Amino acid sequence: MQKLKTLYNILYNGIMISIKDRLNQILSNSLNEEIVDSIIQHATILELEKNETLVSWGEIKKTVYIILQGSLTRKILNKDGIEKTVMFHTSEFLPIVTCIDSYVLNKRTEYSLLINERSTILEVPFDFVNQLLQESHEFAMFSSNYVTYKYYIIENIRGELLSESSEEFLRWLYSNYSFLFQIFPLSSISSFMGITPEWLSKIRRKLFS
Repeated sequence: MQKLKTLYNILYNGIMISIKDRLNQILSNSLNEEIVDSIIQHATILELEKNETLVSWGEIKKTVYIILQGSLTRKILNKDGIEKTVMFHTSEFLPIVTCIDSYVLNKRTEYSLLINERSTILEVPFDFVNQLLQESHEFAMFSSNYVTYKYYIIENIRGELLSESSEEFLRWLYSNYSFLFQIFPLSSISSFMGITPEWLSKIRRKLFS
């Protein structure tokens, strides 16, 4: 992992783009320039390689992460000590990431964040985010709207996963989030679904034969 303070541009989708412009894209250009500049000023830019761990189980990690490019998986250990994928994050899909148990309750996190591909991530300290929430109504509204949107997306996916058969869920996932299959390995997707990679491959062959 490289921690940088002087990186101003990144290569995104084959095009050089400034950190500020990329952050504005993620934030849907909904925050004023002063706030965006302040976020960048207080943040650290992380350059990570595939399979690096951003957050490990048991850490107290109240940091907010913003994926400028790349992707990661959120994982948890189940009661049998088996690692399970519980959510996917990319620079285009749920790009603002926290370990919510640490962030809200100041406790050791039960999650790990594992880098899926070479990624550039903005690391924003908790104290600064908390201060901004108190001082800026604009930022507080953005945060509230993002949390609501994120909750809706996650609950929608989990609802489908719990209520449908593996075959029907896979069909739904392809219809609504086909990009996940282009970014994440089948082992992560099968883990998320609670089935083996072999069973996932068998269902895929059945659906697309």
